[in-house]
Amino acid sequence: MHPQLAVIAAELADTGARATELVQGLDETAFHARPDPPGWSVAECVAHLNLMDEAMLPRIDAAILEAQTAGTDPARRYRRDVVGWLLSYSLDPPSRVRTRTTPPFVPASTGSRETVLSRFMDLRVDLGHRLEAASGLDLNRVRVRSPINAKLSYNLYSAFRVIAAHERRHLWQAEQVRARLGPATGS
Repeated sequence: MHPQLAVIAAELADTGARATELVQGLDETAFHARPDPPGWSVAECVAHLNLMDEAMLPRIDAAILEAQTAGTDPARRYRRDVVGWLLSYSLDPPSRVRTRTTPPFVPASTGSRETVLSRFMDLRVDLGHRLEAASGLDLNRVRVRSPINAKLSYNLYSAFRVIAAHERRHLWQAEQVRARLGPATGS
């Protein structure tokens, strides 16, 4: 795998480990508890990431198909475009900019700890496959439209960076929720 994409793969593996530790340390009640009513529970934070990743996968697949027509270059240097850089910077924790999530990505229901975490871990595998498939392709040239705002697009390398930053943000948010719940939350 291209070294820059291997870094993202490692970041996604880290988010998987963080989510596993976070979720397995909570009982079902604590997993779904909202410490402050307008805020999200740990369950909602992870379920939101699942919704976003699920929306991104077909966009990534289409961009990879488009990039495959240009051939490969294993020595290619990937760069985030301006939009991708701004998004990934603003998403990385701690939160620099608070935004409202659009309705399709607000979890209406979440499911059990096992269900939510299992889906999150499956999506790590799916994203890892996309990183492997993208290795050496011209990720700087092909565009991915944001699932949140159709007016925003960024290159495919930026899309991978944005996903990683977005996941760090919401896992950080979930960790803050867990800290506010206190020590009596274990299963």
